[in-house]
Amino acid sequence: MIRKAVLIFPDIPVLHGGKKGEWIVTDAAGIKIEAISGETLAALGIFIIPQGILFCNRRKEQQGLSRKSFRQFPAQNVIRPDTASPDVLSGKFWAQMCTTWQQRGFDSSYMTCLPSQLGGPQFSSAYPTGYGLANTTVELIKGHSPDKPLREIRFLLAALGNVGRNTIKVLTRDFGVSPQNIVAFDPTAYACHTARTEYGLTNVYQLSNHSFYADVLPQMEFDVWVNNGMGDDTTPQQIERLLQSGVWLFCGAANNFLEVKTAPQSLSKIFDAGAWAWPDEAASGGGWTLAVIDLYRRCQGLSADDLETGELILNTIATRNRNLVRAVLDGSAGAKSTGRAVWQRVNQLIADRVEQTTAGSLPAETLLEQANVRNWPI
Repeated sequence: MIRKAVLIFPDIPVLHGGKKGEWIVTDAAGIKIEAISGETLAALGIFIIPQGILFCNRRKEQQGLSRKSFRQFPAQNVIRPDTASPDVLSGKFWAQMCTTWQQRGFDSSYMTCLPSQLGGPQFSSAYPTGYGLANTTVELIKGHSPDKPLREIRFLLAALGNVGRNTIKVLTRDFGVSPQNIVAFDPTAYACHTARTEYGLTNVYQLSNHSFYADVLPQMEFDVWVNNGMGDDTTPQQIERLLQSGVWLFCGAANNFLEVKTAPQSLSKIFDAGAWAWPDEAASGGGWTLAVIDLYRRCQGLSADDLETGELILNTIATRNRNLVRAVLDGSAGAKSTGRAVWQRVNQLIADRVEQTTAGSLPAETLLEQANVRNWPI
């Protein structure tokens, strides 16, 4: 998460230690139990997560005391070091989990992405993630092909989960992309039906990655490929087919939007063909930004479910992502850049910011001043 944090908030170092844990259940030997339902995970999480969060925060309070940083975490204007947040294993149960915790008296300052009905932002994290991805994609298109109207760009979207559908929503509503210029596929009937009925897409295929790339893609032409799927599943062979269909920009919010073990081969194919690729970790950061600003508002005693907070979240995401793309392109010859140069530049920028953070330290006497959200440049 530090790589994402330094991209969105490079000037707030106390946020750079953020991390996202995965909620898993293991057996007595520490081996992950695979055959366990989401409902069971959520039920166990309702009981166990609060205890774990409280334990982690108490431990860090003790560390602060031993280092003479502070005696206890301030009651206001400071975000707690460890908080509970939704992930792929608990997301669809998150509202129910938070409601149960609130009914049992668990302090909501220990929860990020609080549902709107409980005082959190007016939208879930999938919307700002899709919002950030759409803004990043459009900025990359402008950088690569500044003379080509956006209305002529042909998009292929892999996966139509909440992030994918929100990406379509922002592309069509905010940027004027015609639904006829978007082709999408997903293996689930519900996701495909929603894309057709809510966003007016006519070219939607209920197919798996393998089936779409093998059977449908060869008859089509595209400019931009956006992967919002589970990740770690796009192979060099599929990249080759995408290149043959005309794709010159590869991006997406999926974690590891290329198959990890073959990513070097896929990137080589992309760069050798003169196309661009943009790292998934730099594509949005929308959900993480929502979590930060949600707590940023609530720890000050302010409302997080109002229009002002929603605008702050979206404006932060759009501005930071567009500025990142511009910084990369300005440092690598803009539209004349090679795909390899763009990829290397963005990764070098991330690495430089991470090194700057990890090489520094905060004196104990200034730690509370740095942690006070009222001093943050948001």
